[in-house]
Amino acid sequence: MIYELLALSEVLKAVQSTGTEVRYYGESCQQGAAGSYQLNQTVDRLVICPSNQVNHSDLFDTIRHEAIHVVQACNGWDNLKPASFYSKYMTQEVRDTLTEYPQDSVTQRLETEAFLLAENLNEKQVIGLINKYCFE
Repeated sequence: MIYELLALSEVLKAVQSTGTEVRYYGESCQQGAAGSYQLNQTVDRLVICPSNQVNHSDLFDTIRHEAIHVVQACNGWDNLKPASFYSKYMTQEVRDTLTEYPQDSVTQRLETEAFLLAENLNEKQVIGLINKYCFE
């Protein structure tokens, strides 16, 4: 059932159209991650870990979150929204989750943005960001 949902995801189709490889397994899955995005000189890969999803809502949140990382890469890792967006939508849950990530300022900024945008944007809006930053 979950693989059928993944195959229907318009966000993942949009991510693939950027040239990013999409996988449903990876090393990060074995470490308990819900998903990951890796970009370097030899790899441009988004991984979704179906077996690590709590429910369908979390699955689609993970897809949006990892897709935001693709958008960030397309945007040269600059902010996608003004600082006021982040302060307005920051929750204690996101603050708590961020403690699980490296504490350097760049990682914290990128993960904060990905969590907040995934939480506050729908699939159509994430696809709009992909189109805006990766194709315009």
